Amino acid sequence: MSTAEATTAEHAFHRCAQLLEQLHSLIADGKDDTEEAETCRAEMDPLWYLMSEVEQDRISGLSEDLYLLGEGGTQQVAMSAEDEARWAKEAVSVFSRMLAGGDADVVLKFLRQPAPDNRPRYIIPFLQARCWERLGENELALLFMKEAERLDPRQAVCVLLILERLGRVQEAIACAQRIIANPDYSPEELYKAAAALLRPARLMQPEEARPIFHRIVGILERALKVFIITPLVNREIPDADRYIIAMLGFCHELLGNAKTATRLYNDGLARYPGDSTLLTFRGLALIETDLPAALRFFGKAVQAGAVSMWPYYFLAWKAIREPNYLEAWNLCLRALERSEDSNRVLAQLHEWLGIAMAELGQRTGVLDNFDKARALDPTNEQIRHNWAVAAERLKEPNAGRPEWMLDGWVSKDQAVRLVNPPAPPPKLFPEGSDSSFAALLQSR
Repeated sequence: MSTAEATTAEHAFHRCAQLLEQLHSLIADGKDDTEEAETCRAEMDPLWYLMSEVEQDRISGLSEDLYLLGEGGTQQVAMSAEDEARWAKEAVSVFSRMLAGGDADVVLKFLRQPAPDNRPRYIIPFLQARCWERLGENELALLFMKEAERLDPRQAVCVLLILERLGRVQEAIACAQRIIANPDYSPEELYKAAAALLRPARLMQPEEARPIFHRIVGILERALKVFIITPLVNREIPDADRYIIAMLGFCHELLGNAKTATRLYNDGLARYPGDSTLLTFRGLALIETDLPAALRFFGKAVQAGAVSMWPYYFLAWKAIREPNYLEAWNLCLRALERSEDSNRVLAQLHEWLGIAMAELGQRTGVLDNFDKARALDPTNEQIRHNWAVAAERLKEPNAGRPEWMLDGWVSKDQAVRLVNPPAPPPKLFPEGSDSSFAALLQSR
């Protein structure tokens, strides 16, 4: 099958799944014989022939699952000890294979069989949702996870994670509100609910966002108190407090409570001295008041494998001025691997990378990086100047060496100097700061 044919088949499956879900919704509402239902069927017919055999089987299975869902889900029955043991053995086998990268379709097929009636009702739709996630069908995963939440409200956090992945901000906020309103939710779940409120609030005007930040602080303080009094054996994630402390400190910074934020970061680092996220936040909090100390924290964060780009960014800025071009090259590449959504920052990194490559005698890739920098930040005078410097050096490498301009400062002697540091990053929760936490919750 060609790439174009594969793409067409994939689109056919996605569209057919959407129509099938719509059709079953109409059937549930007693509208099986309506014109709308017939329109769904008519559109599905030609799509069937564009799909592979595997996809056709998957759609047929999905139709069966949707019928079962409308009737209350997979049947659960009383089983003899022998039958239940056989079911459990097969369950372990199919799920182990899926977790090892095996076929999710096999698991979906297994989940259509009657299950023991002593298993929680939410388990089947929960596992179906996980299978559809594995197959890359988040809309279908959401459908089944919502059923799991209906049967067990504690699954709301899993619904929240899928909604965020789909970019459904308002639905995610509504889901977060359900979690926050329930006194039985765990600290880890409260943290994820707070994160769902924080993301859209960061994009608001300060006066509009301020009440939300205050509310998030209250939620996180509640989460931290519950976490502290929860015995270690009962904690879902034993070190969840490191994530809660980081976000709580960050929100205090947004509210102008710098001393409280610093105290929180210090308390967190006393418990987790090698935590890359806390080290990153501690460094960011010091940029404007104690740059050398901030750089030391960033160095520790990088050694700890920081997921945020900011430690690498500021250390690359330092290296380009020392000058330590090999280190700058390495740090720029590592920062770009973790880059956040800021054209100006990306442009700066490509500019520094071009400078480092030129100074180390590279000829290929230098202007490519400067071209990327110019495209990302076309009005930047410094980038235009340094592009011209790079072009001149490449044209006549043994001639006089025109000088780089760095943040408005022309280096006359390449001395080790720290001047004109880049502006601190915008007040955004660093990308990836809670990614490992979300992954842990996702794997429950």
